[in-house]
Amino acid sequence: MGMELFVENGISLTRLFQENFLNLHSLMQVINAVTEPEFVILLFLVIYWGKNRALGSKYLYLWGVVLAIFSILQHVIQFPSPFWLDPTVLLEESGSFSAPNINIAFALLLILPFKRLIRADLVLVVFILMAILTGVSQIYLGVASFIDVLLGLLFGVAIIGGWSIWNRRFGKAFAGRILGQRFWMAVLFPMVLAAGYFGLIGWVHASGYTGIGNIDPAFYWRAWQLGFINAVSALALLTGIGTGIALETGRLGFRPSGSWGEGALSSVLGFAVISALLYLINNWAPVTTVYETGRLLDYAILAVKCAFIATTFTYLLPWLFTAIGSAQANLSKLPEISLNKFA
Repeated sequence: MGMELFVENGISLTRLFQENFLNLHSLMQVINAVTEPEFVILLFLVIYWGKNRALGSKYLYLWGVVLAIFSILQHVIQFPSPFWLDPTVLLEESGSFSAPNINIAFALLLILPFKRLIRADLVLVVFILMAILTGVSQIYLGVASFIDVLLGLLFGVAIIGGWSIWNRRFGKAFAGRILGQRFWMAVLFPMVLAAGYFGLIGWVHASGYTGIGNIDPAFYWRAWQLGFINAVSALALLTGIGTGIALETGRLGFRPSGSWGEGALSSVLGFAVISALLYLINNWAPVTTVYETGRLLDYAILAVKCAFIATTFTYLLPWLFTAIGSAQANLSKLPEISLNKFA
């Protein structure tokens, strides 16, 4: 009953925003769009491919961590979006569960790399303001309630802060490990998350819990399917990003030129390759197949597809950039490992 009261209060706040600031609809949609996971990863890929490989790889991986953990939490907590309970507040549709809100976490995540790339206090102010407006936009558009945004803020700060502490204390030591160790750690971390996820979702299912509020069973089942697809996809993407970065660091030493012109060329080429690859793969194994069949085999194909795409943009495309000369392979800094050491 207490959580339902939070949801009802959230709907009231959404209605209040919409009734008094209806002319802000377009602005709220723009803010919502630039903090979607798809847009944020595009920005990080531009940094990774064309400007700063080390910085880009760190935040690409953190993007994957945030996406995976939030996808798991959303599917386990199963909070409905406000418009599920009151369709009159719908301004932007979302078929997935809403808590914790992921957009606010990505708004926070954007602050870190751009603060390092553009060393000006104004950048920090602009991105903090955008993070605040992101929370407002989620409530305004009816895709999240105040409690969803608050949970997103708390989990986002915890994950990003925890990663920052780990990176300061253990980042250099981890980077100095041999390729095999970094590769298997990149694989094992998502596996640990997956084990925890399947354990939690199994417990939730066994308890008979079906979310908060009076939700249409057919709509709930569709959202449950989407939540499962999102979690599986996010875990596979995290695996692909981690393994791709490990392979790139150990075998290639990719180094962008740093110039905006060659960086733009790499980015355009990279996005063209990824778009073509997505088109081909989606024609062969569309996501709609997973909805229609619900077979474990189709979920496995989805996971392989996501992992392959992530490995492509973190390892195979940097290799292509070095082959065509828009970037360099910094092989002189790669560790030399000789079997004679073990003889």
